[in-house]
Amino acid sequence: MGKRSDFPRRKADDYATPLKGVTPVLPHLRAEGIVTFVEPCAGAGNLVAHLCSFGFLCAFARDLRDGFDALTCDPNTFQGADAVVTNPPWTRAVLHPMIERFSDILPTWLLFDAEWAHTKQAAPYLDYCSHIVAVGRLKWIPGTKHQAKDSCAWHRFDRRHSGGPHFIGRPSHEIAKSYRGGGAMNFHQNLPGLVNRAASQLANAVSAAEVLEARHSASLAYDAAKKAARFAKAKGAHDQLIAAAHRAQADALEIESIAKRRLADEYDAAQERGEVAGPREGDHRRSDRERPPTAADIGLSRKEVHEARIIRDAEKADPGVVHRSLDQKLEADQEPTKAAVREVVLAAAQLGLRGTSRPSNRNPLYRAPTKAGAAWTHLYGACRALSEWGAEGENLALALRGVAERTDDQSSNIAAVRKCVATLNRFLEDL
Repeated sequence: MGKRSDFPRRKADDYATPLKGVTPVLPHLRAEGIVTFVEPCAGAGNLVAHLCSFGFLCAFARDLRDGFDALTCDPNTFQGADAVVTNPPWTRAVLHPMIERFSDILPTWLLFDAEWAHTKQAAPYLDYCSHIVAVGRLKWIPGTKHQAKDSCAWHRFDRRHSGGPHFIGRPSHEIAKSYRGGGAMNFHQNLPGLVNRAASQLANAVSAAEVLEARHSASLAYDAAKKAARFAKAKGAHDQLIAAAHRAQADALEIESIAKRRLADEYDAAQERGEVAGPREGDHRRSDRERPPTAADIGLSRKEVHEARIIRDAEKADPGVVHRSLDQKLEADQEPTKAAVREVVLAAAQLGLRGTSRPSNRNPLYRAPTKAGAAWTHLYGACRALSEWGAEGENLALALRGVAERTDDQSSNIAAVRKCVATLNRFLEDL
């Protein structure tokens, strides 16, 4: 796994991050004011779990194992979080492109081998490496007796920084122990700040771009609250903490729905003014100069535009439908989710399209029959049908002729007719 190790290297450098490797960076994340982070090389989620246990909020966590490529993904995936924090693959062909890409988007904290900074290949990256926090040797393979032979460190990269790194050595045992102590932040204290930030952005938004940013912040707050609630459940936290996370989740969903309604109105108005392409104006046969920008050109997918219009139409048909549905979930101690909101707004939007429903033709005095009543209806209905059929003499004569024409054995069919007669006689005797 390292230069001085005989262990075979794991695919994609998939080594779970131990807690000992996380605690040295905690005071630096806090000093920077980091609350939310993204983890684009999450693996089994050990680093995410450790950071969340200290009160940080994970806005996004994916990995190559579930089809996510951090080097080719949409950079908007990371927007809205405070930093990238990850234990990336140490293979230089992957590590160096990640340093470049992540630091272009957000301040980036990466855990990898400490010797890297002393190599020639590190030269292009050291100028915008602001911090190197020593960690030492770690035990990467659970159950083994010995630690790895290579020391590692946290490296912070930020394109806004220049002048090289500030080196921070390993803390004393007492200080390192205090990192795990009562200074840890609580997620329920941080979530309201995320929600308030999204609400403030939306309230002050005067352009479509600012509304988009507010929507993204609300989505980020929702994801963080969702992860916090589930993490709290897994840790057996008090019901009040889980309820606080659900409250933040609901508030974020409501802010996001308002932002989407505004986006739908802004987009439709822009289409009417000819500033954005309509359904037929995205024809690629027209030159780029002639064709107005499409939804994709301004950072929206057709699906997002469609969903925004559905929410707007639902609120027009049934004002307050999103707020009520979220409150109902909270009152029932249920998690308010995007799926639940989607179900409610689809129903409301469809009702709005249909308009006021027509009066029902159903008899208001009708009552569904009981099991006994249904049995009687079945019996007299069958008898009435047979009587009406037999009232025409020709039908009975034809039936007798049909028995004679059949060449196969009809004894079982004749027995069935006789059994029917016996059943009717028994019913009439008891009537």
